Amino acid sequence: MKKFLFAMIMAAVTFFAYNVSAATTSYMTAPSLLPEGSTVTTSSYSLQGSTITAQGSHCKAYFTLHGTISVNLAAWSNRVMTIALWDEDPIFNPNDKIKVYKGTFTGREFTGITVDSVLITGDLEDTNDPTAELYLSLYITKNSQDVSGAYTGNFFQYKLENS
Repeated sequence: MKKFLFAMIMAAVTFFAYNVSAATTSYMTAPSLLPEGSTVTTSSYSLQGSTITAQGSHCKAYFTLHGTISVNLAAWSNRVMTIALWDEDPIFNPNDKIKVYKGTFTGREFTGITVDSVLITGDLEDTNDPTAELYLSLYITKNSQDVSGAYTGNFFQYKLENS
């Protein structure tokens, strides 16, 4: 019984520390995408920032560019990946799209990513709520020479931050 109680206390402490006080995730592998399939979303992460109220200007996504997409997809330099950074809101409230990033390719190689637009710089949450629940949505264009039903594979990593 003591071991069970100790394990429960440790689990609660770990959960509290990760979900309430973390400002940045570690790097995570992005999901594989189906070109021009449905938009894929990542898990949401509760990240506590340094401001009294979570601000869009303090929320960011970082990317490592280190991979190529599947050989079943055409080597096409006009391929574009659209990644949106979102703040998840409670049910019945629409989620907030904070920023949009555009990823570019040279052939099959993922070669660059830039901020395409900033949509929200101000408050994301109610006053005195410094925690943003951040996630990404991802979409990639399709070339007519892509093998039908072929996924991209895992070709980059990302991390989220609420500074």
